[in-house]
Amino acid sequence: EKNGSDDTYKPSQMPHAISEIESTDANAIVQSVADGTICGEYTIQSASIREKAFNECPNLQKIRLPELTQIPADAFMNCSGLKYVYAPKASATKSSAFNSCVALEKVHMPKVTDMESSSFKFCSGLRIGKFNMLNYCSSGAFISCTKLVALVICTTNCTISNTNVLFDTPIAKGAGYVYVPDNAVETYKTATNWNTYANQIKGLSEIPSEIRRELEELENDS
Repeated sequence: EKNGSDDTYKPSQMPHAISEIESTDANAIVQSVADGTICGEYTIQSASIREKAFNECPNLQKIRLPELTQIPADAFMNCSGLKYVYAPKASATKSSAFNSCVALEKVHMPKVTDMESSSFKFCSGLRIGKFNMLNYCSSGAFISCTKLVALVICTTNCTISNTNVLFDTPIAKGAGYVYVPDNAVETYKTATNWNTYANQIKGLSEIPSEIRRELEELENDS
């Protein structure tokens, strides 16, 4: 979005799509987004970036956003090479924030409470997701995450807007699981929309050792 309108940014205008970057290589980051050559690993010390800031940067592999308070809409959409995201303070993922990030295999968002529609849609490589504070998950958030075998939600009450949140995932097909606090398993199984996945809901204590190990490595790496 440009200047409040529905216009989209052209490559030559992309430097303005990143706000308040406080990094020693900020100029290099802005220029590489502008010319489409952004690649490798970046850290941005900023509390905010704009919508579509890194949209269609296929060679971006790792991004660290230690101060970011939310992931804007379409911010990393179609970043097909993105494998790692660190955003420990982000409290929300806006619509299509990581849509079609096909190389993203594991994600840990410790502070995210609200996940808007299609946040991880078409992340076909995503296998494991952990969300410590998730309270609300909107339509199609994980749709067509065709390798998602473990979704870990650490809150005792998380609302999903409809049943297509996990459409076309191993969880929906009986080959993956949603792990929730042990004392909330029955609550989830009978909750609106979650009841569709009742057979695939287990307690945190039932997380397989290999997945638990991967989660620990991901958290330590963060």
